[in-house]
Amino acid sequence: MLKDNVRDRHSSPSLEELGDKLHSFACDTGLIVRRTRSFSAEGFLLSMLKAVCSGNASFNRIACSLSQSETRSMSRQAVHSRMKAEAVGFLDAVLDHIVRQRIDSLAPADERIFRRILIQDSTQFKMHRGNHQTYPSLDNNSGRTAGVKIDMKFDVVTGRPLTPRQSPARTQDKTLGPELIDEVEKGDLVIRDMGYFALQSFIAIASKGAWWISRLHGLVEAKLVNGTTLEDHLAHGVADRIDVPILLGKMEYPARLIATRVPVEVAARRRAARREKSSKQGHKPSVRALTRDDWTIHVTNLDGTIMSAEAVASAYRLRWEIEIKFRAWKQSSELGRALSRISNEHHLRALVTAAMIYFVLTLNLAKDITDYHPGKKLSFEKVCTWISESLLRMTRLEFPPLKDLRYLMADRRKRSTLRDLYHSLN
Repeated sequence: MLKDNVRDRHSSPSLEELGDKLHSFACDTGLIVRRTRSFSAEGFLLSMLKAVCSGNASFNRIACSLSQSETRSMSRQAVHSRMKAEAVGFLDAVLDHIVRQRIDSLAPADERIFRRILIQDSTQFKMHRGNHQTYPSLDNNSGRTAGVKIDMKFDVVTGRPLTPRQSPARTQDKTLGPELIDEVEKGDLVIRDMGYFALQSFIAIASKGAWWISRLHGLVEAKLVNGTTLEDHLAHGVADRIDVPILLGKMEYPARLIATRVPVEVAARRRAARREKSSKQGHKPSVRALTRDDWTIHVTNLDGTIMSAEAVASAYRLRWEIEIKFRAWKQSSELGRALSRISNEHHLRALVTAAMIYFVLTLNLAKDITDYHPGKKLSFEKVCTWISESLLRMTRLEFPPLKDLRYLMADRRKRSTLRDLYHSLN
């Protein structure tokens, strides 16, 4: 994606290399019936990417942006007439293509502990409440609200995303969690956020010959194999770390529990926050929850011969890598501003899909540069900013040469990074 400067030696595709595929996608989805001088697949995609990067997403501004890439201009009414299901279908096809065509060949299983390390997480963007019918969010004291939730599945090993999904903001993570299971393969490690906690999912992951790590959900019962409740065991424990077999839930699913005692001041803050939240909800916090506040508790199906208790607790920190990428994505784009208008369903869906294309492109480009310059530590935030600024200046989908890699390098720091943590696990 960087001409003459950074070229993936494995010829992994990028937008500028899609060429006629963009037009084919547009024809296949019905976005383009015949070629015109005022509208092309490449120009439309670029104008939508600019809309989410700048926040200027009205039909008038999209038409203005489109005119910079075409030999003839198009009116905002004409752009509005094109913003239908066919436009969303075209963007979905582009997103699916750049996700599925960027899967790297993996090293043999004996060269690493885990074939892939999969993380699933979601982020939300607020919308104008007038879009409640299309993207309903949780209502509050002010009435109806609207928003979109974007669920991402990410492989830490390759640095690549799996197929993302958009849904109304009121959709619970628990509902989206099972979608990852279809993509899990033997040798994978799945790191779960508590919002996705479900014993049935853990059973399904293990049945595929894969491993999982999760924080223990506060509402899930747990007891030792001798029948002692987890709370009794934690209350009488004197060690700072506990590593024991555990039975989870009413189904008594066997797993391994690793509990790490937190500093006294951290436990005090947790209890204060819990009591405040419970007070607002009109009840008292449970003894179970208050007891667990002294500990950070992980559960897993990894046994001690594969990973130590300390390594399991450290591995869970890899989940923050997708949080860092979400933050960089939001800071470098203006999707929230683009969605702050009342508009039709197809316009909104097209903007959200274009934002996901921008995110995946940024992930892929960062991986391209890293592959071409092994050992260099890039700042994902700087890569996002550089791509956003480049897109806004483009009239064609061709990224300018990067004259100095130092502009994208991470700042030096003494403490280890999440990337250092990943390498220590393999």
